Amino acid sequence: MGRDESGVLDIELIAFVPIVVLVLLMLLQGFLAVATVTSVSAAARDGARAAMLGRSATVAAERSLPSWVTLESVRDGCGSAHCVEVTARVPIGLPMLTTEHVTVSRTAYFPED
Repeated sequence: MGRDESGVLDIELIAFVPIVVLVLLMLLQGFLAVATVTSVSAAARDGARAAMLGRSATVAAERSLPSWVTLESVRDGCGSAHCVEVTARVPIGLPMLTTEHVTVSRTAYFPED
């Protein structure tokens, strides 16, 4: 005699869908973090290039970042070295639950004149 398994697939699906959604959200967060690090690195290089040419490093860094990355600071001249340090906030979390405490800092050096 066979057992009645008519509702087993529904129960398995109900348990599986939240796990898939959670994995997809974690992948999205990882993508955003990697994209932010890449964008901040590019902004630091653009800021260093602008500073080397005598232009504003802050303006160059702001123009280089995508609109979804929040620029925290741009520091031109790291002590005795000729460099630009850019710090930006990483968008982590879901809408309405985003944390603002995760930042990325990247430094780019430029040659002396």
